[in-house]
Amino acid sequence: CFTRSFKALKTYTGVDSWMEDYYAPAYDEESLLKAADEWAEREITGDIKPVVEHVFMETSAKTKKMIDNHKQELLQRYFGAAASSMTFELLVNSTHLTFWQLSDNETLVMYLDTMEPGKFTGFVPTLVEGFEMAAQRGLSRLIIDLTNNGGGNICLGRALLAFLQRDGWAGNGQNWGPQDLPLSVFAEQLINSAVENDVSSTVWSPAFYANQDGQNINNTDTSYLLPGVPHLRGGLVRQYSKLLHINGCGDWGYDLYPAVDFSPSETLIITKGLCGSTCALFANHMALYDDVRTVVLGGMPGRQQMQYTSFPGLQVLEKKPLFGQFIKLKQNVSWVPYADIDPNSVVPRLLPTQADFRYCVREIYPPEASYSTKPMEFNFQQANYHYFNNELTANYPEYAWYQVLDLFN
Repeated sequence: CFTRSFKALKTYTGVDSWMEDYYAPAYDEESLLKAADEWAEREITGDIKPVVEHVFMETSAKTKKMIDNHKQELLQRYFGAAASSMTFELLVNSTHLTFWQLSDNETLVMYLDTMEPGKFTGFVPTLVEGFEMAAQRGLSRLIIDLTNNGGGNICLGRALLAFLQRDGWAGNGQNWGPQDLPLSVFAEQLINSAVENDVSSTVWSPAFYANQDGQNINNTDTSYLLPGVPHLRGGLVRQYSKLLHINGCGDWGYDLYPAVDFSPSETLIITKGLCGSTCALFANHMALYDDVRTVVLGGMPGRQQMQYTSFPGLQVLEKKPLFGQFIKLKQNVSWVPYADIDPNSVVPRLLPTQADFRYCVREIYPPEASYSTKPMEFNFQQANYHYFNNELTANYPEYAWYQVLDLFN
């Protein structure tokens, strides 16, 4: 039986009430520009808007007892007598980041269920305190659990890399990886407008980026973006920028100091293969730059091996900051009826709906990328280890932490 029920967040009374939600009020330029500015600020600080928490309906005492009895049966079935010594000591937690100590008195578990908890919403204090608690207790092994992490803010992921990659880590000092920007007639128009109007805070602004040597690009220097490099994608040739990355993205992570410098060989990353976007960026960087081992949970026996990530960490812009950046770059995006659209215009117009969408603006590559290297979305990154779920770990995934302890040996 299901242990939780979902509560409807809204009930519509008919088509008219649904249409009121569907059709968007006319956006004014001020709100779109504000969205673009907020996006640029969040990208660098790693902060985001507060996450909406959903509340589940209560479970009865009788149901709770039945669930606990079944859990004890599963523990005996899969771990036997050893189950009685398996404990999970909560050290510190915030909404999306939690630290646990396992009963081997050596292992710290860092559970992070999103890459968008926000820098100023408890994430940073919890991160620092978790490592301080590990230092006080002499813990030397680290499990990073990303099983429910679907991604988030790219610069928060970069900041976490800066925080973790310290002495003895191959990636120490480099929390970025090579990316490129797809080009088009419209993209070229945006880039030139950024130069002409001295706008440095958009995806199409040269100064938004640094080159592969980590050097900032001047906003008047379009040579890294234009005329572009030809790549074959989906059977078609398209121009892309040279390799670059966001200037200063996540560098605030270098200002934080982990109380324990866990070595890459004593670090494991666990996912269910869901890990996408910034989560994939983080996990791939740790695996490919630092040789941190990866574990994937789930799948079906007899099928092909699983990779530890889903879609790789690129970057997307949501509708309001996307169109806000177009406005900053002096583009006319005001809504017009379809019949009145100029077929020769390359500028997209606002859609008359409140429905949101995300537009992908960059590709990401593995380390040491050359221009012939395939971007990460065309690479299969198989996990070092694959554990299939059993009835216990499917219902109580924290016990997978005890399953993987032998990998440290």
